[in-house]
Amino acid sequence: MMFEMSDFTIGDQPMTTTQQSRIFGRTFEKLGQDRRVEVLRAYGLVDERTQGCFSTIREIRNRYLHLWSVSHDKISTDAVRCFNAATDIAKFVIGQEVRDGILHLHEKFARYVDRMTKRLDADE
Repeated sequence: MMFEMSDFTIGDQPMTTTQQSRIFGRTFEKLGQDRRVEVLRAYGLVDERTQGCFSTIREIRNRYLHLWSVSHDKISTDAVRCFNAATDIAKFVIGQEVRDGILHLHEKFARYVDRMTKRLDADE
């Protein structure tokens, strides 16, 4: 979603999937999670803290899904860590803040929601 929110362009045109493949080696969506986060970080779209949150989730997920012999003694603690990391990511993406009693969303997120709403309306 952060990639789509950011309106990646080449020149003044949105980046096509062919261009993504040429630049990243494959389309953004087909990159591994770690590589996608690295691309977002390189473009300045996520900060170090948010990158760390993505890493926390990935590392915990991989431990339970790929290492069958891992002990489940800390599963509750790990679940809370994943939840907190996901919450931090959501706060970063949405960018909400209250100013003068009004909830303000991150401008790119608001445009993304508007674009997706229009796309859904057009599909009906």
